[in-house]
Formats: sequence, C-alpha cells, structure tokens
Amino acid sequence: MSNCEYIELFFSQSYEKTIDKFIRDDRDYIIPYEQLTIYVRKVISISYKEYIDYICNNHLSHNIETSEITQSSSFSACEIEMCNALLWADNRGFNFLEIGKLFPQYVSHPNDTAYRKYGENQTRTSSHLGLVYEYYKYWYLSCLGYIYPSLKDDERMKLLARTLLRMPLYQELLIKLLRGDVLLADYMKNIAPSTQGRRAGSILRLLDLCLRECRREGIRYHDLYYPVYVAKTKTIRIEKSLGTVHKVLDNCHEECLPLDSLREPCGFNYEQCFAHYTTRIASIRQAKIHGETIVAKPVLLLAAIDGVEANVFGNNQFVINDWLEERYEALMRKYAKDSQFDDKTGIEKPFWHLETDGFWHLNCQGERSGKSHTPSKRWLKDNVEFASFDEPLWILLQNKVWRTKLRDYIVEHKLTDDSRMGKMAAESLGALAAILLAV
Repeated sequence: MSNCEYIELFFSQSYEKTIDKFIRDDRDYIIPYEQLTIYVRKVISISYKEYIDYICNNHLSHNIETSEITQSSSFSACEIEMCNALLWADNRGFNFLEIGKLFPQYVSHPNDTAYRKYGENQTRTSSHLGLVYEYYKYWYLSCLGYIYPSLKDDERMKLLARTLLRMPLYQELLIKLLRGDVLLADYMKNIAPSTQGRRAGSILRLLDLCLRECRREGIRYHDLYYPVYVAKTKTIRIEKSLGTVHKVLDNCHEECLPLDSLREPCGFNYEQCFAHYTTRIASIRQAKIHGETIVAKPVLLLAAIDGVEANVFGNNQFVINDWLEERYEALMRKYAKDSQFDDKTGIEKPFWHLETDGFWHLNCQGERSGKSHTPSKRWLKDNVEFASFDEPLWILLQNKVWRTKLRDYIVEHKLTDDSRMGKMAAESLGALAAILLAV
C-alpha cells in the first residue's frame, strides 16, 4: 500500500471504525494489538508534509461548531489518563457524568453538574485526539485509545498531531497558518469572552502538537493572534504569537504581553513571560497599616506555586481547600513573624483582592457579588468555583525551572527583610525630605 493510500485510509477511518465496531459489539473479541501497532507506526512514519498536502488538496470549507472548539483543563486527562480510566472501567460506554466521576481529583466542587461539565470537556477533547468516539450518546474508547498507553512518548505525540488533522478546526487553522496570519477569535464569535480566553489556551496546547511536526520538518507558517479575557473590564484583548500587539477589541486599550512565536521549541518564550510577570508582581497593590506592608498577596502566590509543585493543583483552577489554607498559614507564620499585629491576615483577603492586580481571575458561580468589603471565607468557598492565573503565567508555572525562579523572585523582592526594609528606608527619607522642604 502506498503512502497516499495509507493517508486516505487514515482520513476515512474505515479500518479503525471496523475494529471499533467489533470491540463494541463483541465482548469476547480479541483486540489485534500487534496489527494496530503496525498500523499506527506506519501512520506516523509518513512525513507530516504529505498529510498537509492531502488536507490542502482535499479541503472543504466547514462551519466550525461550538462542540468542535477545544476546551480542556488537563491535557493528560484527555489522553493517557482517559485511556487508562476507560480501560479500567471496561469500556462499556459512558455518559459525561460517568466519565467526570472517573476523575474526582480534578473536580473542585464534587456535584453532578461539575462532574458532567468536566466529563464533557475532557471527553470532547479526547475525541478531537481520536482516542474516544460517540455512539448513540455514549462514549467509548477507540481502538487507537487501546494501544495508546503502550506507545512511546514521541510516538504518542506524532500520532496526536496526525489525528488532529482529521478535525475541521485544526485543519482550518493549519491551512490558514500556512497561507497567512490567523486570528483565533474568528473561530469563536458565538462564545462568551471569558470562555474564549479559556478555550484559546486549550486550542494552543493541541495546535502546538501540529506545529511541532511542522518545525521538525522545516515547514514554515505564519503568526497566530489569540484572545485573552480581561476579567477587570470583561473584555477581550488580542495577543500575538510573535512581538507586541496593540490591537485590542471592545476598546480595552492595554498593551499586550509579548509572547514569542509558537516556533519556539516548547511553543513559548519563558524568558519574556517571566520578565512580564515579575514586573506585574513587583507592582501588586499591598495594604499598609501603621507603616507595615501586609504580605498576604505574595504569600498566597507562594502557596499557589507550592500547590502546583506538589501537584495539588493539576490544572489552572485554585480553590480554598485544606491544603492551600495550611500552606498559606505556614508561610504567613514564616514571613509575617515580625508583624506588629497578633492576628494574621486570613486567606480570604488576598484570594479576593489579588484579582485587582490583573493576572488572577475569580470564576464566580452565578452573578458576581457587589460586595464593597472582603467576603467571608465561607462565601468564597460557596460562590467562587475557582480562581485562575493568566494562561501564559499558568504555562510558565508548568516548567519547574521557571516556577522555581518565579518563587525565588517573590521571596527576594516581596518577602525578604532586606527588600522590605529598603522600601521602608526610602519612604522614611522621602518623608524627611518633605519635612525639611517645608521648614
């Protein structure tokens, strides 16, 4: 069979669908693991350029449905964990609620609505990857999903880069990127601004699988502009994958974070992102009482970073749980040990007020409170589904080296005695100068 015939077989999915039907209909069917492995290894051995040529020559314009726009909070839960979970549960066919309950570690508020929503997001993303499929409103592990755990890491990523090309959204994006710059928001016009920001991060994560293959083979592509939700103004700003862009939507006139091109080996410029967010963190608003700067916000940032390090928060969703409270209180005892106040600042205050600094966002259930004061911890637990960082900051925190550098920066510049004393000395000199000038 020629490469062209193999590619046609792959896009038609006729071979895979035949195996899927046998697995679904015959519980005694012996899965042909060896045959499937040979099939997959042949698929990934064919150059990516040949696949791109195929979709360019056979492309039909397609209206992208909302369900085809990726939304996922955990990549591993859509691929290896999804495969293992459905295998463990005997792949009997599941609805979204049942799949959500297979991942209790990722659901912040364990109720049927939250489980169903999480199950839907992860399952649909897994279907975009070709690892599950729907049959009469029930979802099953595909034959590719059966052998996926046995593949090497590099083989898995090559396979996913090819299965994504069978999805209209990624076909459209890649073809357009080969021809010119792409505005990702054009594909999400019927989606709320806050949701656009979340989905953009999910799409970029999967799209980079395709672009890695392009980079591997020297295939050139243009720049991608993507939306970032600005919670403070409830608007969208547009960020570019290369350079700094000042074009924004809904009159939100704010300079955008310069991210390097997705052509970077990891799809992301960590150095520029680190520089941007250390500048933002250096200027966070901190209350000052009787001359003492309250350290609650930087302490909460450390606690959140430590939660990522400890894998307590495996996705960009932070909640006030026992672990975060205990870590926050321990860090407050350490860094506010010389405070003149007996009562340390409760976690509810920085959790609520950090949002005003622009990179921490509260996802409230229902209407946002119009409170002019800090709500109670109980109110936050009941009414805030989760808090999240800007997507670029979250990506930075996934890298251990840069995560450690950011933590060290916060300690050195916001929490060490030398830093705080230096600021107090400068303020004292300024006050003294003002008195002398007034004399």
